[in-house]
Amino acid sequence: MEGNFYKIELSPYHWELGESRSESMPVLYKSYRGREANQVGCLGEVLMEEFFTKHGVCFKDDRSEYTHDYNINQRFFLDVKTKDRTVAPRFHYENSVPIYQMDYQKPDFYYFVSLYRDKGTDKTDIRRFKEGYIVGGINRNKLYRVGKLWEKGSTDESNGTHFWTDCINIKMSDLIPNDSMINIFT
Repeated sequence: MEGNFYKIELSPYHWELGESRSESMPVLYKSYRGREANQVGCLGEVLMEEFFTKHGVCFKDDRSEYTHDYNINQRFFLDVKTKDRTVAPRFHYENSVPIYQMDYQKPDFYYFVSLYRDKGTDKTDIRRFKEGYIVGGINRNKLYRVGKLWEKGSTDESNGTHFWTDCINIKMSDLIPNDSMINIFT
């Protein structure tokens, strides 16, 4: 793990599985980026599964439930949130959970993945992503307590992010580190 982020160099295996999954699912209601969002989310899930397998975390794929993505050790429900970035993640960066998804998603934990791509790449080609980073997790209660609510239409002046929907953002430095998340899950 680099710092505490777990870096994965993407390969044809990741791209092909992520693309296959994204093409077989519908565009979700209220999706801002449509099929592109499906690619990002599916690729993040592929990386998360690889991470779990490598670290001995027992998981069941529950993505068809829409209330969460995985059942971890028959104890926890987990949802994976993946962010598309043109820079590698840093501890002062943030991760987002859209409020509208919280109406139907009720996981015990959120786990965050960052995908790195070069600026100006073709947004329809999943191969634009070169690296993935498993950055850490947080339980839902702490997300509500520590996260910052951003309303639709507002702009975070610290980084220029304009919010297209209401979100709760959490700094990467406030996440439970990967090694601790593995201990919780195993």
